[in-house]
Amino acid sequence: HLKKKKLIGLFKLLIMCDLSVIILCGGLGTRLRSKIGNETPKILAPIGDYCFFDYLLQWIDDSLDEISYELIFCLGYGSRKIEDKINKLKLKVSLSFEEKQLGTYPAVLDASKLAKSENLLIINGDTLFKMKFEKYFQIFLNSSDSFLFITENNLKKTKKNGYKINRNSGRLEYSEAYPAYISMGALFLKKVYLESFKKKREDINQLLDKELIAKINPYPIKVKNKFDFIDIGTPEDYQYAQTKLPDLYPLKK
Repeated sequence: HLKKKKLIGLFKLLIMCDLSVIILCGGLGTRLRSKIGNETPKILAPIGDYCFFDYLLQWIDDSLDEISYELIFCLGYGSRKIEDKINKLKLKVSLSFEEKQLGTYPAVLDASKLAKSENLLIINGDTLFKMKFEKYFQIFLNSSDSFLFITENNLKKTKKNGYKINRNSGRLEYSEAYPAYISMGALFLKKVYLESFKKKREDINQLLDKELIAKINPYPIKVKNKFDFIDIGTPEDYQYAQTKLPDLYPLKK
């Protein structure tokens, strides 16, 4: 009986990890279709001889460094092609499928059920930026709070959804009118919070919308944007990434 317990304990140790990374890549990518066509999911958008997926995987591994992590992909539009890419690379990852497009919150909620860790890092599948997460991960581990990576909104003349920092609490608040900060697409969050926010799935479509931000009330991690923030969400940004991504984040051969 004791031997059996030890084996179970060893098995749990082998399958556990410090961090579950949930990658959001199930969106329709409508704005980018003029560049990559109707059949290619955004995460597979070509970048020279490679695709964004290749750069994202390397960025995650480099940025998390010594942190023990697992990958969970939230798949929706173009899921078959992404799954084929994952199988071709023989990656050991988990896949969570959206049968219906309900938004990022339901997608993350489903994906979190596959997570081996209580600690989540939720990232967009179309952005990356220079970062070593270890320092902030330790802060997150020793806290009951969530943390959103943000940068200054350099296009304040452009009305864009984003965030402001509450002067009293130091926490983030949602802002729709020429916000001071925008998200860099990375959020540290405890898995237990997701269930506590659950209402009707259709009621909360976006993970970082006004209603949910008020509940998460995350602290900001301000990152200086030294023009190394890559976001391929629009045709203009995708064009910028064609030259800047290989230059800033060269793939290891």
